[in-house]
Amino acid sequence: MKFFLDHDVSAQVQWALKHAGHEVILLREVLPMDSQDPDVMQKAFELGSFLVTSNRNDFLELFGKQPCHGLLIVIRRDPPEMEGSKVVRLIQKAGESGIRGNINFA
Repeated sequence: MKFFLDHDVSAQVQWALKHAGHEVILLREVLPMDSQDPDVMQKAFELGSFLVTSNRNDFLELFGKQPCHGLLIVIRRDPPEMEGSKVVRLIQKAGESGIRGNINFA
């Protein structure tokens, strides 16, 4: 699967996704770091990627208002070292069909 990581997602999530065999695109590779949230969501859609962010409130508000392949929100209640494994476990459990077109929380 292909994931587009917002600038607020930890490096541990990036590493865990890559280690699990997924393609990872970082916001800073394709957009300015100060890009507005609608532009971030649009770019993830254009790239055919699931959007991964910790920016819960803004992206929850955007979801359903513009196209999105799926949204994965990383909740920041655990140490960053655990975030990556939580995301990978969620993906393994839900599968692509469970993530596509949905909002998922890790």
